[in-house]
Amino acid sequence: MTDLIDSWLFLAVARANGESLEALIAMADAIDHSVLNYSEFSTSIPRLASAGLVACNGESIGLTEVGHALFASLGGAAQPCIAQVTASRAAVARAVAGARHAGTATLVSPERFSEAVAAYLGRASKWR
Repeated sequence: MTDLIDSWLFLAVARANGESLEALIAMADAIDHSVLNYSEFSTSIPRLASAGLVACNGESIGLTEVGHALFASLGGAAQPCIAQVTASRAAVARAVAGARHAGTATLVSPERFSEAVAAYLGRASKWR
């Protein structure tokens, strides 16, 4: 199951394009129709960072050069997201399994994460 979460968050980071924590949460929801929780975030992002796919420092989370190359190999932003979900799962799992990096991931606090989720949900409720 961790490979699915890692793939989901990799695509969310790629498609949110480093905009904001709220944008990452929104993109994760758009991809999986599920609001990201702190446990998923706080376990997956460090794995992706250790694999050299993402770099993060608090709310600033984006793809590394290696992450950009992987996303491009999946068709990049021009490729429909649904087509990338299955393909990215295997590719991200390989990268995470072969991680040799000492990636660092300075994450936001659970409280700040909850604030970002609430802000996203507040905006999302206006779309319905």
